[in-house]
Amino acid sequence: MSYRVLEGVQPALSREPALRNRLLAARDAAALALRTVASRRDLVELDERSLADVGLTRDAALLEARRAPWDLEPPHRRRPRRGTGRNGAGAWNRSLALLQDRVREMLFRRRTRQMLADLDGRMLKDIGVSFSEAEHEANKAFWRR
Repeated sequence: MSYRVLEGVQPALSREPALRNRLLAARDAAALALRTVASRRDLVELDERSLADVGLTRDAALLEARRAPWDLEPPHRRRPRRGTGRNGAGAWNRSLALLQDRVREMLFRRRTRQMLADLDGRMLKDIGVSFSEAEHEANKAFWRR
């Protein structure tokens, strides 16, 4: 039955490229959400040593598992607010702290993309990423999210 439904939809999709693109984007978003849910579920099941290998504590793994599937951005680390001091020195310090955070984030992206580029096919399969997705991510500029 489902095969017949797909046969009937296929000509409509070829006539409507915008609809086709939206459906493909929705499929990709759903696949990413499912991979996220599975990864976060597996993260909770890891033992302490494995969590230490990926740089997480048990509490951080539990917090990660409670996040929504569509929440893919890394959790933001908040800096304590500094006093303003004299002559706007506090504003300067905050600007400098923001700049440091941005540079740190860009360097982290560069390092992780280099590590992703060095993975072989078996390792990519283990983390649920195709070769083309990994290549696309690895070839992004470090200042791009």
